[in-house]
Amino acid sequence: MPVDSIGAPQELTAPTSGDDIVLTWRAVEDATSYNVYASPEPDNFTDIITTATDTTVTLVGESMSQDIRFYRVTAVR
Repeated sequence: MPVDSIGAPQELTAPTSGDDIVLTWRAVEDATSYNVYASPEPDNFTDIITTATDTTVTLVGESMSQDIRFYRVTAVR
């Protein structure tokens, strides 16, 4: 069964909180969940790192990484 993607949430922020990165975004109408992706390249989001039902995700220990990471969130209904 295909996933019914309804677009990307707006106003994605990724501030650090200690060793963690806390992603937050604006809710998308009719979304039942959100897929969160991370990539070392800004246009290569292939792997979902987590799925959320809220508009906040804490990536534990992620700020300790020396690698640059880009994040993308898509809404699913």
